[in-house]
Amino acid sequence: MASNVPIIIKSFFFILILLNIKSFPLAYHIRTVPLILETFKNRNNNNEDRDLFQATESTYSVLFDDLDTNRHMNNSSYNKVLDHARGHFFAASFANYMWNHKVVIMQKSVLMIFNHEIPPFSNYSVYTRILTWDQKWLILVSYFRLHKENKIVSLGLSKCIFKEPNGKTIRPEELFIGSGYLKNDSEKKKEEREDRRQKGMKFVEGTYLAERLFDDEFIKDLNVKNKIPAKL
Repeated sequence: MASNVPIIIKSFFFILILLNIKSFPLAYHIRTVPLILETFKNRNNNNEDRDLFQATESTYSVLFDDLDTNRHMNNSSYNKVLDHARGHFFAASFANYMWNHKVVIMQKSVLMIFNHEIPPFSNYSVYTRILTWDQKWLILVSYFRLHKENKIVSLGLSKCIFKEPNGKTIRPEELFIGSGYLKNDSEKKKEEREDRRQKGMKFVEGTYLAERLFDDEFIKDLNVKNKIPAKL
């Protein structure tokens, strides 16, 4: 039966699948497999020679199914890319602790800032590193760099939390120490790290305030019953 299908129709469907390969069923999940393997590979790393603020680089290309009607990478694609870039960062930075303690990573919020579009079929990299943290949250910053122009075109802020299998929150500094960081640091290095943490916190304080938009005074006119209590 299939042999009776005209070659032009076969070609059409082949090209259609090829152009939308990243949106194909299970494509997103298949892309996470290398991240799991990377975490397994790095599970015994002690991170003695790794800086806490060291960035990871993930490289991508804008394919047809990344585009919007304005003929550049659409906004929703950035979040999918950030999922993968964050996974690479965690696998490179905290694999030993995460693997041995079965850590669950959750996202509270993601903020994207677009400075310039990413054109069709461009190659670009995402650099992800720690921006700041408090007693509960770890905030990452991810920079999108176009290869052709070697320029940063956008950035994303990710607010993350770490949980044990029983739901107990893991403090960021507990994660750092358990992953081999902060050991034998001089007083000067501790001061430099705290100064950098405080500077980073100034850039994300507004995102903490934005969560108050869940309060009843802002949503009562929407005629909704009750907000769902935050589980994080």
